[in-house]
Amino acid sequence: MIASVQRNFKADQLASLNPGLNLNSKHYQELVHRRGLNLHWVQINCHSVDAQTASEQLGYRAYSSGILLKGVGSQEQFKPDTPWKSQDGKRPKYRSCRDDDGYDAMLPAHPDHPQFWDDLEELKNHCYWINDVPFLVITEGFFKAIALTSNGVATIAILGVEQGLTSGKCDPQGKRYLVEILERFARAGFGLIIAFDADCARKRGVIEAQLKLAHQLCLFQVPVYSITGLWHEAEGKGIDDYIQMNGYEQFRDEVLSKAETIEAWKEKHLAVLEKQFHKSTHPHSPNEIAKEIAEDYFNQLAFNNETGVWMRYEAEEKGVWSPETDTYIESIVSNILDGKNIKVKTHNYIVNVVKSLKICPGIIKRKWLERSPSEVLPFHNGVLDIATGRMLEHSPENYLTWSIPRQHNPEAKDWNSISEWLDFVSQGNKAVRNLLICFANAVLKGRSDLQKFMHLIGLGGSGKGTYSRLLIDLIGLINTCSTSAELFCTNRFEPINAYRKRLLLFADEQVLPKNISNLMKAVGGDHLRGEQKNKPAFQFKFDGMALMISEHPIAQGTKGNGWKRRVISLPMNVKVADQKRRDLNKDFQPELAAFTNYLLSLDDEFVTETLRGAGSSAISQLSFWQSRIREDSIAAWLNDRVIYDPCTSTPVGRDKNEADQNGGQVTTLFGSYSQYCQESGNQSKAIKNFSPDLIELCQSILDWDVQRVRNESHTRITGLRLRNEVRDHSILTHEQSLVELAASKKTSSCQQTCKLEPPIDKEPVSTVSPTPNWIAGQHLKIKWENSRYQNQVGEFQKWEKPGVAIVSGLQPEPIPYPVEFLEATDEPLTQKKPLKPAIAKLTDSEKDDWLYRNRNTKKAIWVELDNYTGVAKLLNPGSKSDTYLVDLPDKWNPVRVEVRHICVLQSQLGKFKPKPQPPEGEQVELNLETVPENETPAKRFKRLAKKQGIKLKPGDFSFDSLLEKYNHSNFKDFTDEEFTEISDVWEQQIKNAEKFMESQSLMNYLDH
Repeated sequence: MIASVQRNFKADQLASLNPGLNLNSKHYQELVHRRGLNLHWVQINCHSVDAQTASEQLGYRAYSSGILLKGVGSQEQFKPDTPWKSQDGKRPKYRSCRDDDGYDAMLPAHPDHPQFWDDLEELKNHCYWINDVPFLVITEGFFKAIALTSNGVATIAILGVEQGLTSGKCDPQGKRYLVEILERFARAGFGLIIAFDADCARKRGVIEAQLKLAHQLCLFQVPVYSITGLWHEAEGKGIDDYIQMNGYEQFRDEVLSKAETIEAWKEKHLAVLEKQFHKSTHPHSPNEIAKEIAEDYFNQLAFNNETGVWMRYEAEEKGVWSPETDTYIESIVSNILDGKNIKVKTHNYIVNVVKSLKICPGIIKRKWLERSPSEVLPFHNGVLDIATGRMLEHSPENYLTWSIPRQHNPEAKDWNSISEWLDFVSQGNKAVRNLLICFANAVLKGRSDLQKFMHLIGLGGSGKGTYSRLLIDLIGLINTCSTSAELFCTNRFEPINAYRKRLLLFADEQVLPKNISNLMKAVGGDHLRGEQKNKPAFQFKFDGMALMISEHPIAQGTKGNGWKRRVISLPMNVKVADQKRRDLNKDFQPELAAFTNYLLSLDDEFVTETLRGAGSSAISQLSFWQSRIREDSIAAWLNDRVIYDPCTSTPVGRDKNEADQNGGQVTTLFGSYSQYCQESGNQSKAIKNFSPDLIELCQSILDWDVQRVRNESHTRITGLRLRNEVRDHSILTHEQSLVELAASKKTSSCQQTCKLEPPIDKEPVSTVSPTPNWIAGQHLKIKWENSRYQNQVGEFQKWEKPGVAIVSGLQPEPIPYPVEFLEATDEPLTQKKPLKPAIAKLTDSEKDDWLYRNRNTKKAIWVELDNYTGVAKLLNPGSKSDTYLVDLPDKWNPVRVEVRHICVLQSQLGKFKPKPQPPEGEQVELNLETVPENETPAKRFKRLAKKQGIKLKPGDFSFDSLLEKYNHSNFKDFTDEEFTEISDVWEQQIKNAEKFMESQSLMNYLDH
């Protein structure tokens, strides 16, 4: 219903944009979409009219609105929307004007050449040539004439098979002649090809009418041919149906090229007709008829025993087997029986023929042995053998049930627009780009063996929809099943829609259902139940790839380790302004062939390693973990309040009110968890579920080695300890660790860790593990895994290189692991005073710590946002809050600054950026003042005046002196040269002042 509304809206919109299109949405859909006629030819030859207008054109009352068909000449025809009864009781589909003055044939008007039918020499260039003679085609029906003429073969339409000749009742002598248009072209020496419908070759009345028409044409000494009945009805009843289903090229090569002279056609079809009449006098059993049909149609009809569904070859797409209903197969059999002139008394006879046909050896297929998309890819112009790169002809023996609805060009190489967009949306991260490309390869080649699906997370305008549409364009909308997770997992009739589809798309998901077994089965290679109403169910495996899209992390984290192993979570963070958004998929269309060639060139092992290893990437882990802590209260608590420490253990506890009873102090895991839920407003889990869920989370999701142990007094969990805000403020949470690792664009996994290793009795060696033993009081030089202090053991002093530190005054206690033992001596090691780093070089955690310690003295900081670089101010000076806000010109409310936006610090009173001591290496300094591009002299003058505090109005002493100096009365009198001269002086003055104030500000900053 929704799709229908959308199509009608599109048609109405098209009609409003193109006043020349005189069709309403209903008629536009019928002619352009359902019949597949050329829009430009329909536009000039077909018109939507109401009943009153139709009555005026017909010369008698019309009882329905409809389509008025009018080409070149006086003859018109009307196709009513609702046919009404004539005096003979029939409801004709087409109505013609009163034939008091006779009737004529119809010629489609050419949209670009008004004299198309008048210039006979030019017309020959649009004919079909046989033996150096130009041939026009004669067919029954105006739409058929439009279909073939628009493809380059001029075609004349007669109103009926009998109406190529004049009406007998208009001639008192009862003689019938060619209608005026046919006689005109016969006299001009054009050959004629008669092209009635496929079923006309088996109808005696039609055969006789065609022979009468051919006889009259031959009287003008022109060659007459026929193609009537040279194709099967299954390929399309009329020539317009055939062209729509199979394309003009196949019609030209398989039908027109086999045109027979009328004499040969007559001899062939009259003999067949007589044979059929002879057979019709003898009764036929349904079984005998079924065997005959099976012999004739074994390459066009098949019964899929796996699914219990009839299949028909090239019913919709070239080279593709499409499902058909039992009713439609009965209709096909009925037409075949009519062609054999077998009179059917009851419908049961046809049903019995279909039942017998179903079990014929050439028709029934026990297993549908379709070639895998990893072997071949079907296109309109052939089947691509992936292994060899050769294009093969379509064949029913491929048993393909899908096709990519476009031509394949193996020579195409340019896909720059797609490549540039992938770079943009991945923000230059090669790992993200590779994931997007490899997933597109998996969709194209049906890599369901990977048992992976992708989940794109991001707000609107971040590229999720563009990527999904790129995949749809890559394989075709017809090969995509777009549904919702709720419907797919809860509606028993929905999974069948994914059968033989290449892409399973879950767009705009908000929340997952509780039971996601169908989704997990589809991705995991398990059997799904395919069920249709009033049909037996069957089991099938989804052999495509699945893609899920949501604006926010959804309840995926709580679905267990099976979900984590299969999902590739990928955040889409690039936001494009609404005014800059455009339909990129239109730009991608010309590059689909080249992009396909590139995807097929990728090594399967590379694709496998990329997608199967995606779950261990920091970006995917971060997305998954953020989803988990969003929905799981235990995960959220664990992230904020717990540290992984293999050498410790913490009691579980049972008292959820422990914090209230101990003045806010907690020592047990469950007490801390209950306190966290109460403070954050989360719903806490019961004690009976707390420990099992916590153990499962740590072991399966985080891969932490934790165990539950029990002694006589209480239960403890090893490997976990509660976070101390004072002592552990520098230890990152698991989420912060992933954020930092993802920002560094590393590919290895990361987990929050504070592992400790006991010393062993070995001599000190330079190795990462095991850690060395040492003598009390020795001075050691060690190398950390990173530059943060993981655990306070002895006196830690930072060395001059990141990750290297001196530990003095150590006792034989464990030191942070992993480390590299560098040096040990009884004498104090020489160390340099650590350099003070610029804040831009610190980690987010270290920035957060700096703000907490300096919030009373540093009430202003320097930030760099996407659309702003400058000062941010503390929300509530003197309070414990460390929230900094920025007033942006395009925002109603102040914008909160995130830690990652902080670049350098600014003292409370200074106007300019302080210059901290340079850290090791080069520190890029920010330009505090952003000068607009293409700034005019006048704008520069105003900007510098504002910075100097000069008002550009008479009455300001500084400005009055300038007016007097240059002899001007107002601002507009200044020239560009004068603006530039004054601005240069001002700019130098400002620089001198900044230099002085910066040195003063720096001293204040260092004093703090």
